[in-house]
Amino acid sequence: MQLSSNRQMSVCDNFPTKSPIYKNGASFSLDQFLADHRKPLELVVATKPVVSVASPLLTEGKHNSNRGKKTEVFPFKEPVQIEALHHYLLNRAANAAPRYRNAFYRDWLFFTLSLNMGRRGCDTLSLKWSQVLELKSISPLVYEIIGTDYNRLTERKTGKSALLVYNEDARAAIRFYLDATGIIPQPDDYVFPSTKHAANGSQQPVDPDNMGKTIKAAAKACGIPFNVCTHSLRKTFGYRLYKNTGDIALVQYVLNHSSTAMTLRYIGIDCETITEAHQHLGNTLPESFYLKEVIA
Repeated sequence: MQLSSNRQMSVCDNFPTKSPIYKNGASFSLDQFLADHRKPLELVVATKPVVSVASPLLTEGKHNSNRGKKTEVFPFKEPVQIEALHHYLLNRAANAAPRYRNAFYRDWLFFTLSLNMGRRGCDTLSLKWSQVLELKSISPLVYEIIGTDYNRLTERKTGKSALLVYNEDARAAIRFYLDATGIIPQPDDYVFPSTKHAANGSQQPVDPDNMGKTIKAAAKACGIPFNVCTHSLRKTFGYRLYKNTGDIALVQYVLNHSSTAMTLRYIGIDCETITEAHQHLGNTLPESFYLKEVIA
């Protein structure tokens, strides 16, 4: 991977290149970022943590029921949790020492692409730039984000073929990452390179367990109370897709699951359904219990 100090690069996707990040101590607006990513954009990132660890918005509500076995991980079902993690990871990168900055932006890119693509962590981490960008011009240097018709990967776990789809948020994140880091993508380079190289000196991707520790630490810093890892991001993708479409068969197909029952369990809908069913049982206590003060 090469760094550019004087070459100008743009990612051609029918919208112009953003301005780089600046750190002025003002608040960073994720909503503004997502709303303006088709226009020239200057991001201002806060130098102080945006989210308090004790924030009730992160710890209250239905997600408290997600506390379970330590080996089980859960999706981020509340938008405030996702936004808090965006803030944390971006602030972490923008305020890092120069030697760590690109790696921290890399972690944020993984978080964002995983939320929007729904692939397993090991598959996302194994992506190379040739699976993301196509070189369109050398002078000036212009890349185009690859379309979806024939852009596929083979899942490591199942051996099944899966589409690589880069939606608008994924495309905006890719452009933002390249602008913020100044990286010039090389086709055979990993999108998420490890800072450590193989014994023969070749580049290798970030280890999924190490990325899992990063996601877990970010969630803890944001006051998110349940167990998470990289798989939480794929589960979040499935949960959000189901909530937005109501089509569990579609979610099953996109996630390459073998049954809809498996998908419902995977994204946590079965737990929600059971909880809601209990709430619809009706009253089992006599009406007088609610009308009179109960004295011990």
